[in-house]
Amino acid sequence: MLVPFGGLSDIGIKPGDTVLIAPATGRHGSAAVHLALALGTHVVAIGRNHGILSKLAAMNPRISSATITGDTARDTDTIRSACGGLADAFWDMSPATAVSSTHFKSCLEALRIGARVSLSGGAPLDVNFSYVDILFRALTVKGTMMSSPEQTRRLIKLVESGILPLGDRVGMGPVRAFALEAWEEAWDAADQRREPGEIVITPQAPK
Repeated sequence: MLVPFGGLSDIGIKPGDTVLIAPATGRHGSAAVHLALALGTHVVAIGRNHGILSKLAAMNPRISSATITGDTARDTDTIRSACGGLADAFWDMSPATAVSSTHFKSCLEALRIGARVSLSGGAPLDVNFSYVDILFRALTVKGTMMSSPEQTRRLIKLVESGILPLGDRVGMGPVRAFALEAWEEAWDAADQRREPGEIVITPQAPK
């Protein structure tokens, strides 16, 4: 949760925004969908796995999905249609394997003038992000690695207040709890996990 929250916070996501989340089907992307939803936005979840995207869209009427194909122009139209127009912000979590993906260009083409872009992924090489894209759309681009202490406190408050619910009941995946003395097992489980869900270390033995 902290990884996407840092990026979303840095570009000033606010209620009423339409936010592109790409890719939205992995561990961090699906968390970003839930976070953006809790922040009061219309979320457009983008990816190639139509099945997972459909499940995300079914959770809340403020989530739309856009299944991309690799055809830049076609995908741009798909994303714009899911937005109902143009988007206010774009949160990107491109992994190293997505360096040649066309989704980045398609998402940029679906942004309105003055939109904000958050880069939180790990693409090791250049992406298709031209000077003109930034200039003519008056884009603000912000790179974010993890989150600040203040953002961490804000995220905790969102959970404690119930604004950001967690767990199976909101389709976020299981919450696995480990006792404090089992921290190493919890760490290994978190390292191996790729699907949505939460790993929690608690001072009290889990029931």
